[in-house]
Amino acid sequence: ELASLPRLTDERIGMGLRISELLLTSCYQAQPTMFALLVFQMVRATLKHGINVSSSDAFISYGIILCGAFREPQRGREMAKAGQLILEKYEFKKSRATLGADGLIYYWTAPLLDTLLREGHHLGVEFVESRFIYAVEGLIHHWSKPLRDSLEPLREGNRLGMECGDIESAGFNLDFYLARAYYSGCQIGGKAVTEFIDGHIKYQNIEGGHSQRFHITSELDIESYFLAFKKLRGVEIQEDERDFDGILAVAKEIGNQSLHGNIYLIRLDLKVFFGEWEEAAEMLHSAGNVQDALFAKYSGVRWTILEALISIQATRFSKKMLTSWKWRQRAYAMLTSWKWRQRAYASVKRVRGWAKKKNPNILHNLHLLDAELASVEGKKKKAISHYRDAIVMAEKNGFLQDQALSSELASLYFDSIGDTRQMSIHRENAIRCYSEWGATAKVEQLQTRTTCAN
Repeated sequence: ELASLPRLTDERIGMGLRISELLLTSCYQAQPTMFALLVFQMVRATLKHGINVSSSDAFISYGIILCGAFREPQRGREMAKAGQLILEKYEFKKSRATLGADGLIYYWTAPLLDTLLREGHHLGVEFVESRFIYAVEGLIHHWSKPLRDSLEPLREGNRLGMECGDIESAGFNLDFYLARAYYSGCQIGGKAVTEFIDGHIKYQNIEGGHSQRFHITSELDIESYFLAFKKLRGVEIQEDERDFDGILAVAKEIGNQSLHGNIYLIRLDLKVFFGEWEEAAEMLHSAGNVQDALFAKYSGVRWTILEALISIQATRFSKKMLTSWKWRQRAYAMLTSWKWRQRAYASVKRVRGWAKKKNPNILHNLHLLDAELASVEGKKKKAISHYRDAIVMAEKNGFLQDQALSSELASLYFDSIGDTRQMSIHRENAIRCYSEWGATAKVEQLQTRTTCAN
């Protein structure tokens, strides 16, 4: 029905929609609240006045809000489909690149006649497809389909963007591709990452440094993931490379909340993998409200999972403080423990809500969270059952790194209840999975602990 709306004829309204559309990406990264307001305004204008070239982005962006804010992935996918049908029905794909490049850029430096005769007009389809792919695959489909299913479309989106000169969309596709490869458990030195590196080299070799000047967000996001890979593999960064603090400083300088949140997430992920729970709790506390910055991304889902896991662990070391501090300090520790427990329950509740919507990427995480909660509450049978299910489901769905993490935490639990046989079995399984993933530094850490324990 949405795709069957009449075409917009009011040029004034059309120009307003186009201006709003151009602001969407910037607002999503820097002012998430403004992003939602722009989307609602665009959808309302389309419903009232008719469809134009910007209406597709309006409905796709509305689909992003439905998924991220209202937990309605099915309706979100329907909005994405409506956006695609609008592009196809009115052949807006063929005019989009001309409107974006000839209409707003090239006339400043080229004769007007050249914009009519340029051979680049036939690239309009590629221009729109690249933008469409990163928005839908990056922000909508992960709510209802496996992360790895997006790898090939995102790689294609990068190729299309590079071919038609839409470097911004090419960069976003590349950024989402690397995030998918990392969070879906692809081997760090495997095919998915190797193909990404090849694409990144092409992206960096664009004449004039166009990608670096105008799309620094994607480049810094990519740098953050490379730093994570190096940390997991035990590789030292070079003197001329930025570390996480350096990237965070740039994010603060340019006011990019999305980049700021993503850096905190990657650092938090590493703290969890290396078992640095107290530092992770401090970082979680100091990061503030990151959820808005990671709105609708899988990164936001991952943040909630880590928040729950760290909060559960924080209740453990808060309890330890109760046994060793004086009475006034004990009262403070008890309050702290209660706050962490409430935060854990709230985060687990959000994850459980997503699982009820049949998100296939978090079921193993939910079992792990339930196992950790049960272990804190002293429910032995429940804890063992959920640890087993977390490991099995992570292996079934290809989340190699989460299979390793679940096995490691299970080994620590069995150690705490005196079951040395199961502790050894799960620790060896964790070492095997981390090794297969490519996390050399983590494997060495576990092997060292095993040697010291023996």
